[in-house]
Amino acid sequence: MGRSARQRPTSAEGRRHRGCASRCARGGELRATRHPVARLRRRARRRHSVRRRRAPHRNPSPRARARRARRSRREPARRAPALGRARPQQARQLARVHAEASGDHRGGQGRPHRARFAAAPEARLRSTDPTLDRRDRPVRDGRLAADEGRPRRSRPACLPAGSFARLRTAPPSRRGERSSLALKTPRGAFPNRFCRSRSRGDAVSPPEIVPVANYHCQTGENPLWNERDRKLYWADIPSGRLFRVAHDTLEHECFHQGEVVGGFTFQDDDTLLLFEANRIAVLDPASGQRRVLVEGIDPDMERFNDVIADPEGRVYAGTIGRTNENGGLYRVERDGSVMCLWKGTGIANGMAFTADLARFYWTCSTSRRIFVCDYDRKSGTLANRRVFYAAPEGEGDPDGLTLDTDDHVWTARWGSGLLLRIAPDGSVQERIELPVPRVSSVAFGGPDLDTLYVTTAGDSPDSDTADGTLYRLSVGRRGRPEFRSRIRL
Repeated sequence: MGRSARQRPTSAEGRRHRGCASRCARGGELRATRHPVARLRRRARRRHSVRRRRAPHRNPSPRARARRARRSRREPARRAPALGRARPQQARQLARVHAEASGDHRGGQGRPHRARFAAAPEARLRSTDPTLDRRDRPVRDGRLAADEGRPRRSRPACLPAGSFARLRTAPPSRRGERSSLALKTPRGAFPNRFCRSRSRGDAVSPPEIVPVANYHCQTGENPLWNERDRKLYWADIPSGRLFRVAHDTLEHECFHQGEVVGGFTFQDDDTLLLFEANRIAVLDPASGQRRVLVEGIDPDMERFNDVIADPEGRVYAGTIGRTNENGGLYRVERDGSVMCLWKGTGIANGMAFTADLARFYWTCSTSRRIFVCDYDRKSGTLANRRVFYAAPEGEGDPDGLTLDTDDHVWTARWGSGLLLRIAPDGSVQERIELPVPRVSSVAFGGPDLDTLYVTTAGDSPDSDTADGTLYRLSVGRRGRPEFRSRIRL
């Protein structure tokens, strides 16, 4: 047999032996690829490959499904990490926190991985802020919360040992804002970083305080909005000057100067009812004519101080006594008769009615208290007087006040430069600081009664300081129109 014939066997046996040899060679290669390292490399290449492969054929038999289920439990999921899913280091960190809080000083290392992860469900949240996910989106119970504002990012990553953190739904703010998420922690765990100048729970910037007119009033008082000519009126008590300013153009003027005037009301015929030292007079602002109605009311009074008309046209007038026991509150009937309701104060001050006309607020600056009484509209009787708010030290003396549409009391603070908003339950909701120390009174004005006008005091007419300026500011609240008096003599 020749050499070429031996190299190219043609018989069936020869072809069979040649096929076995090739299969053996390939079998060795396949056995080599079954090495664990090679298998891991192939698996890693498949996991990170971006090319989409055809789905392999799957055996539908129950035994094959069970085998695939066991394999899926052993192998990690082949998918990209989802948003908000905890990373291993986050799970370990929060597991240590939970272990310290629960007394497990091993840090959860003695438990399986699934048990450690289940013990720290907060791992689904962002470690630096439990109320945000990885994209700073708000979450609730591990899920994204729709239409929620972002909470401030000032929380530490972990709580102190022994304390627990959980998400709760904060009650609606009083802005009608919808509920927001807040982190409930033990008292003192985190210091406050924001001053509250609005309703509780809301950290906001204070409103812009705009000076309107500076006549250097010695005691600027009695701001009162006139809806008929769209102007705000106010007085300087010692000098007897009366001022008014247009709300739209801010043009202002002093239109009258006469006797000491402690307060005034608008009459239904557009005249002004003036409460002076110890007399009551009526002024026609158009002609400037003044006429005295009643005088010699009480020899123990120094002067009238603050007044308000009720819905029946009567007037309640406070007085400053010559002593701290001679001042009090008077009621002027529509026929001009005057009745003393009570005494026992040195300075009677700001007053207001609630929206339902069931209660009446009255301020005693001597005792630094605001009282509330039951009001009877038909008879004008004030009964069941009780303390509504007592000013603490350093807050200043309560002076003039007004109410907004929510029946919250806005009270000026003489000596501290503060303006407070107090809820019907007596809790302080807002504090606004003005640039002058003596804040005397406050009233809502403007066509929509959404502008707060504030009077101040404390300087002489030739001073160059800001004391005695009329200010205005927007506080996001609205007031109610004041009643007009109907005193006839």
